[in-house]
Amino acid sequence: MRILGIFILFLSFSLFGQKIDAVKTYQTGDTSVVYFSWENNRRIIQLFDQEGNKTYQLEGIRMSYTVTNKLEFRKNGGVKRVVQSSNPGASMYTYKTYIEFDTTNIPLKKWTKKFPEELADLENQTVWLWSTKLQKWVKQK
Repeated sequence: MRILGIFILFLSFSLFGQKIDAVKTYQTGDTSVVYFSWENNRRIIQLFDQEGNKTYQLEGIRMSYTVTNKLEFRKNGGVKRVVQSSNPGASMYTYKTYIEFDTTNIPLKKWTKKFPEELADLENQTVWLWSTKLQKWVKQK
């Protein structure tokens, strides 16, 4: 039955012109993450809960600047953390955004570090919490 769900997901995205590169599943067989193909130097990565609801979306970019996403997985197949690296074009800095998730791919919190770090960056670290009600990041006070 789970294979049928993945097939239907694959078919639905294919019909709308989005090609799928890979699918990562939970241990139960439910879809956890869908990696779409690169198109126009951009790639979408979508995360799902175990009921098949999209919980979060990431974008990779390969242009005059880059954004890459490294996903770390839990034993159950859910995403534990994403490390999103970005290098704005012609910048002397690179940035890493760390996003943590619960066991069913619901975002919990994120923070960003600038490299090379400066003292002011360490003192002014901002943590953002995910609002499931608003479906967006809210700055922690």
